[in-house]
Amino acid sequence: MQLIATGDDLGKVNLFRYPTVKEGAKFVKGVGHSSHVTKVRWNAKDTHILSTGGNDTTVMQWKLNNK
Repeated sequence: MQLIATGDDLGKVNLFRYPTVKEGAKFVKGVGHSSHVTKVRWNAKDTHILSTGGNDTTVMQWKLNNK
């Protein structure tokens, strides 16, 4: 399954199926940052996501759980 990861201004990391072809598509939300997310990147093996927060200045690592 191909996924795309995004960050938002509410501190959440969101995972969408790719391609997402319609507005309002369902997604999985990860909650962790206390302020806006400035960057979201996959690692080289596509098993983890790294995200950085704005005002909280944290770096978070998210593991993709294939259930």
